[in-house]
Amino acid sequence: MKGLQILLAGLLTTVYKMSDEQVAALVAKADGEDFDAQAELSTILESDKGRISTLKTDAFNDGHKKGKSESLKDLEKQIRADFNLNDENLKGIDLIKAVHALDRQAGKNGLTDDDIKKSSLYIQLQKKLDDTSKETETKVSEAVKEAETKFNRERTLSSVKSKALEVFEGLNPVLSEDKAKAAKQREVLLRELEGYDYDTTEDGSFIVKKDGKALGDDHGNLIDFNQLVKNTASTYFDFKQSSARGSEGNKSGGSSNGTAFVPKNEAEYLKYISDTNNSVEDRGAVRDAWQKQQA
Repeated sequence: MKGLQILLAGLLTTVYKMSDEQVAALVAKADGEDFDAQAELSTILESDKGRISTLKTDAFNDGHKKGKSESLKDLEKQIRADFNLNDENLKGIDLIKAVHALDRQAGKNGLTDDDIKKSSLYIQLQKKLDDTSKETETKVSEAVKEAETKFNRERTLSSVKSKALEVFEGLNPVLSEDKAKAAKQREVLLRELEGYDYDTTEDGSFIVKKDGKALGDDHGNLIDFNQLVKNTASTYFDFKQSSARGSEGNKSGGSSNGTAFVPKNEAEYLKYISDTNNSVEDRGAVRDAWQKQQA
């Protein structure tokens, strides 16, 4: 009977870790008159004994045996209650045979699939299965979403870095003549740009974002990506074409009293470091002060 097989499987697969095929074979053998319950029980116990012996630690073995015993007692108690079997001496194979015998008593205690499905044990098992399925589905969905988000960000950052280097090289920065050192200097700029998020527009340009929001100035204008690259680069590098003006700026502008200006917000910060009237030294000091404030 299909419902009964579910119960038998619940006992044997949960406690003794038997496969569905092994349970089906055991139930089929139980129908025969020459069924040796003691021999089958010995076989099951011996098989389970071998499985337990493969566990790695004695502490785990003790906990497993205790948990198995408690689970068996609880399950046997539940089965006896669901099938109105008051004899507490019915355990293990004997209990299975007693339940199976109920199905043979036509017109008396015979149970249908609907009877089984209404039992508290069946309902508990079905609920556990449903909850497990939902939990697994949720975890898989979250893992897929996380992987997609990570992949999309890495793909976007790859495009961002490529464009940033293009803009950066156009500024004619002063870099080390050693190629390895120059590459590491470029990495400084790229690491700074990784601190932002980006959305790619239809025309291939980038919207600069921070904490999920597009960055804008005090007038609501979006921060231009190219300008962001220039502003960020200017806090770390000098540029060949503006070296003379930079020297003049060092003499006349910036924080002559030695105290770095601390911007109130990111828009103010970007505005300050992009102003070439401020010396490279002052812009670097503002950058350091801003980063310290954000830490």
